[in-house]
Amino acid sequence: MTPNITTKLIYGYSVNSQNPSERAELPILPGFEAPDRENIGMHMDAGKACVETRGALWTDRWLLPTNEFNAHCAAVHEYAGWVTQDPTELRSQALNVLTAGRDTTASLMGWTFYFLCRYPEIFDRLRGQILERFGPCIASAPNNIEFKDLRDSIPYVSLVINETLRLALVIPLNERVALRDTVLPQGGGPDGDESLFVPKGRRVLIPTYAMTRRKDL
Repeated sequence: MTPNITTKLIYGYSVNSQNPSERAELPILPGFEAPDRENIGMHMDAGKACVETRGALWTDRWLLPTNEFNAHCAAVHEYAGWVTQDPTELRSQALNVLTAGRDTTASLMGWTFYFLCRYPEIFDRLRGQILERFGPCIASAPNNIEFKDLRDSIPYVSLVINETLRLALVIPLNERVALRDTVLPQGGGPDGDESLFVPKGRRVLIPTYAMTRRKDL
């Protein structure tokens, strides 16, 4: 679902990964073969999996074969390049937003449904307000609710989403690498209030998911 949303916002064309019959015809570019829209989601998933594996291996990532990874990258680049004009700058900008928007949206949707299942009173309140405002959605008379209408007419939707983001950040882990020897003002010693030496090349993992559960922060 999320590739459909982000591709529609960025490119003006949805990949319609769930319903091929709704896929719009891409413009014809003389001399260029149309990209693989049907499998674009698979290529993105597989390519990101390769990136994650390479990151986990770190300095030993050269051991991984690259043929499969390069093929997935080529397919994604081909799709992005189809709707941009600059082969490098515009494609890089588009892919940056597409990748970020796709994964974070999927994460937020998954966590929102998870928490709504665990807190039925919140689910009932939210569902009740939606039904009161828009009525039931049936196949014979779909109401085609747009998110903007949902957000503007039912503020509780934004409250549920914001609380979900507070409990489960869409970026659960971040990391940095020290470019040179440095000293952090805190983090060392038995209580963590002393300085901490970080040598050049050391990876520092930042568990933002865990930080949201630390009452002292």
